[in-house]
Amino acid sequence: MCHKPEASAAAPAPAAEGIWLSALFPAYNEAACIVQVIEEADAALRNAGFSYEIVVLDDASTDRTWQLLQQLSERMPALRLLQHEVNRGIRVSLDDLFSSARGTWLFHNGSDGQWKTAEVLRMMPLANDPHTIVVGRRRHKHYGWWRSFVSTMYNWLPLFLFGVRVYDAGGIKLFPKQLLKEVSPRSRSVFREGERLIRAARAGYRIAVIDVDSAPRLTGKASGARFALVVGAVRDLVSCWWRMVVCRER
Repeated sequence: MCHKPEASAAAPAPAAEGIWLSALFPAYNEAACIVQVIEEADAALRNAGFSYEIVVLDDASTDRTWQLLQQLSERMPALRLLQHEVNRGIRVSLDDLFSSARGTWLFHNGSDGQWKTAEVLRMMPLANDPHTIVVGRRRHKHYGWWRSFVSTMYNWLPLFLFGVRVYDAGGIKLFPKQLLKEVSPRSRSVFREGERLIRAARAGYRIAVIDVDSAPRLTGKASGARFALVVGAVRDLVSCWWRMVVCRER
């Protein structure tokens, strides 16, 4: 049976006058590298010729991440901090970051040091209209065989099932804030960003890609290929296919 779509998520905060780019970072227990990551972001954007903000959401870290961010904010005017009182996970953290962003364009990066924020300067020329999403595709993924297989499936199945190339949905992305009003993914797993790109393409957005360098995580251990997360992503993928292809949900 085909079900009616759920109500759309709450409307995102309006863009603030004068802010062109919001650089967004979810963070959880990244004390070993958070200062380096945010300092690189600010240095890359400071003289780029446009207004920006750097927004970091601390997802109830149990290490010194929050304290280090507070110290950074005292000497970094562009830095804005958000915090969850309890750990909510990456999906909720991204949703909260996206909805709180004030820029016209949003750049999603990680806090673990894999990508340089300076890459956004190379992505911008491809964002030549407000219906474009630019995905940073990693030239080299520092994965073992299982994680490499899962990543390949994440990227191949959307093309096979929906006819949409997501390229590297779990990597860095540059997209217009208006996308949040026009596209509302329903997946609750790590497939959520893949669904966002699929729905965007079906809504008329162009997905551009640029190859970017990435480094091994500076700290911690990636968890995106845990079996339980993979099962959740497959479940959401099948549900999404049923709604969008079989039921023709818009």
